[in-house]
Amino acid sequence: MRILLLLMLLQSVQLVANDKYQVYRKNLAIAPNDTALCFRMIEELAKQKNDDKAMGYWGAYTMISANHVFSPIQKLQSFNKGKDALEKAIVQIPKDVELRYVRYAIQISIPKFLGYKNYKQIENG
Repeated sequence: MRILLLLMLLQSVQLVANDKYQVYRKNLAIAPNDTALCFRMIEELAKQKNDDKAMGYWGAYTMISANHVFSPIQKLQSFNKGKDALEKAIVQIPKDVELRYVRYAIQISIPKFLGYKNYKQIENG
């Protein structure tokens, strides 16, 4: 019985180690304060166009990149472009709790006037 538990534990650790989104999760908290990291993550995620979850992360990093541009127009454009990508990814994989958490984390940290604080897109299904 102990061997079975040990094998199950090792398998779960291996799954976490192989999780390709682990880096994106970790860097998401650092990106608002690190311009180079934020734009590097955007470039890396843009290469994964066929991965809906990666596109959701791309949207989150694009929204965060609004912190790193000067023009208010560019800030709003970056934010809206990222918001659309994140919402599209959530619609594509509606049962993915991780992307919903990313959306929530962004919602609680942005100014209220952007109108995204309590935003929840109505999903089909």
